[in-house]
Amino acid sequence: MPRFTTEQLVTRMGFANQWAPEYTDHVRSVKGTFLREEHPELLVGPQALETSTGSLATWENALNRLYERYPEQWNPVNFDGNLAQRRGFANFFLVAQAKKARSDAVNEERKAAAATAAAAARASRSTGSYPQKARGRKRAPSESSTNRASSPLSLPAAAAKRVKIVERPELTFRSFAVLLKDRENPPAISYDDVWQFEDLIKWILAKNPSLSGKRILCWSEIVFNDSDYAEMMGIEVGTRRPRMITNQGSWVACILAAQANRSKPDRFPGICIKVALESDHQNHDADDVIDLGSDDKRVDGAADTLGAGNAGTEVVSGGGDVGGDGILGAGDVSVVGDVSVAGGEKPAVVL
Repeated sequence: MPRFTTEQLVTRMGFANQWAPEYTDHVRSVKGTFLREEHPELLVGPQALETSTGSLATWENALNRLYERYPEQWNPVNFDGNLAQRRGFANFFLVAQAKKARSDAVNEERKAAAATAAAAARASRSTGSYPQKARGRKRAPSESSTNRASSPLSLPAAAAKRVKIVERPELTFRSFAVLLKDRENPPAISYDDVWQFEDLIKWILAKNPSLSGKRILCWSEIVFNDSDYAEMMGIEVGTRRPRMITNQGSWVACILAAQANRSKPDRFPGICIKVALESDHQNHDADDVIDLGSDDKRVDGAADTLGAGNAGTEVVSGGGDVGGDGILGAGDVSVVGDVSVAGGEKPAVVL
């Protein structure tokens, strides 16, 4: 099989070298315009396309569109009229740019998550609210805290009184379903209604009032299909890794990871989450716990800190697919396997 190199390709395309500004502009156009804007279905690469469609027709058609989109660079004359050689170089080039475009998307999502966390921290400082952690002492329960713990929705109601300026993250797919995998017919809600962590907790409590005043864990599990994301985490592509949801920052980070590793390049139907009592798990990190009855780590304070964790459920797009209208159906969600929590213990009871 012929070996293609960037140096050979750049010369064939008529550029001085791979560091020439003209070549850099061309690469930027292919990644940003041709791939990410015009043909995002190509970002997964030819192997993934063949696996999902059963053929390479989509990829081969894309090569022809590449010739048409950039006729000067892909003129057959540049390749001595050898169309097979042109096809080989085009395939080499497009595979490389698709990988770079995926990497760019991951970096942008990471920056967006960091910006969201920073904005939440600034808002916290501006309102005089700072996250607090228990340090071996407990406060005597006040009458107000006792009442708050006894009422299922009193904690989120109190949290709502504190004004927080939290910017909504910039996502590839802005609207999708969030499904609470806690019963035979799981409830679902639009992400538009629970994009803020506090609203997510309110919804969970509305569906499970018995959790009020308890110490709980909340998590989602991501199947890392994106090679760049997997490499960044030091794991194999296709590895299932759990992520804890403990506050606004980790909720955003979880959504960003789920979208970056979706199984279908052109859609993201939704994500599944689970909740469980802390008492049903062992060896978890203390920062993984959401305390719905304590003044030391209240829900409204939890949104001020950035955290992640190691417990899990599954991403909807990693299991059975949802229809093109983006509606999440309970029958479309894959079955959860045995998922360890931080120290190796399986969840014993999921509420």
